[in-house]
Order: sequence, then structure tokens, then C-alpha cells
Amino acid sequence: MMLDSAPFGDLSRVSVDKLRKDLSPRPHAVTLGGQPFLDTDYDQFLLRIDSYDPAAHGEFRDLIEHRLQIEIQYSSLYGERFTAGHGHPPD
Repeated sequence: MMLDSAPFGDLSRVSVDKLRKDLSPRPHAVTLGGQPFLDTDYDQFLLRIDSYDPAAHGEFRDLIEHRLQIEIQYSSLYGERFTAGHGHPPD
């Protein structure tokens, strides 16, 4: 993960808890927790707020839309390597 274009940590519980500790409301989080495999139909938000309202949750929205970058590198069972990401460096 990168926050404001600076390295922040991996997708471990420690790093994600540090990221969300001062947010109000504190978002729910899913970390990959060192799991070597994920189901092919795995579908979870890494961060989420119940009953999300863009107008009421501006700090969270700003984090997701402008400040946070996440890159996940992974391999298929066939050895192919892929990268998935969210966010981009500011212009």
C-alpha cells in the first residue's frame, strides 16, 4: 500500500489497522493475511463502511479516491504472474 504517494505497508492486519485507526467511522477491513490461495470467485471489499453515504463519509471517500494506492501481485496455478491495483499517483 501507498498513502499520499509514500510507502505505507503491506496488506497485513497491522498495516491496515494503522491505516484505518483514525478514520471515523472506522471502516471494516479484509486483509489477505498471508493466505497462499484465494477462491477464484473471492469477492470482498478490502475496506468498507456499512451504509456508505458519499456526502456523510467524505474522509473515507477522499482516502479511496485520492490518497490510497494498493497493488497486489499474484500468480495463477499455472505460474502466470499478474498485478492488480487501485489508485494512481497524483499528477
